[in-house]
Amino acid sequence: MVEKKEKIEEHDKGVREVIGKYFLDLSKLFLTAISLAALSPLITSSEIPVNWIVVAAGFITSCFFAALGYRILKQR
Repeated sequence: MVEKKEKIEEHDKGVREVIGKYFLDLSKLFLTAISLAALSPLITSSEIPVNWIVVAAGFITSCFFAALGYRILKQR
């Protein structure tokens, strides 16, 4: 019985680790994609203005995903 419980806890720990890493990677991907998309007018020197609201929303969303991934990884 104890051995079965330890196996379940080990499996749960593995699942939490994978999900936590997923959210951390999602955070990095989101920040990169939003940065490239929203800041591309600065790189290309085009006449289209930079949408700073999109940049801020992307940064906040990325921070949310990073915090969520960190919390899942540190959960007992």
